[in-house]
Amino acid sequence: MTREDLLREWWRDAGLTGDPLPVELVREVSDEEYATVQRECMTEAGWPPEDEGLSWSAPADQAESLGLAMYTCWAQFPTPLEFVQPYDQEQLGVIYDWVLEEAIPCYAEQGHLVKDVPTREAFTGEYFATRGFWSPTDGLDLGMNETIELDGLCPRMPPRDVLFRTD
Repeated sequence: MTREDLLREWWRDAGLTGDPLPVELVREVSDEEYATVQRECMTEAGWPPEDEGLSWSAPADQAESLGLAMYTCWAQFPTPLEFVQPYDQEQLGVIYDWVLEEAIPCYAEQGHLVKDVPTREAFTGEYFATRGFWSPTDGLDLGMNETIELDGLCPRMPPRDVLFRTD
């Protein structure tokens, strides 16, 4: 996936039509700083978040303005391109094992029972069909702040050095 591919994807995700506008990359950001940087960027663009997460809304007549601000912030401060490539079968196995061995037990320690865990085959099949996958938060009745707090305690994804091992 190239930067141009991502710009097209972000443009569509922001609800914008036509060709994506060019946006200069300011810098790539780490996973740890991504949410903070996005909130700061959106606030500077006149769109402070509605909560502590990454949640915005706008009246219908301002939806395009909000979408353009989101697209611009995503494009100015993305995570490194090497980490947004589609996952392969091996990486999906690492993610699945992480969820089973790390995330779900941690959720249980926090008082959240995760149910309806898909099989490895269903998990990977969903990803290859939709480029999305099941999460241990699916089916839990959590608000945005509680989800963010739980993610801080129980990451749903393995660390990059585990997921992108080169050995």
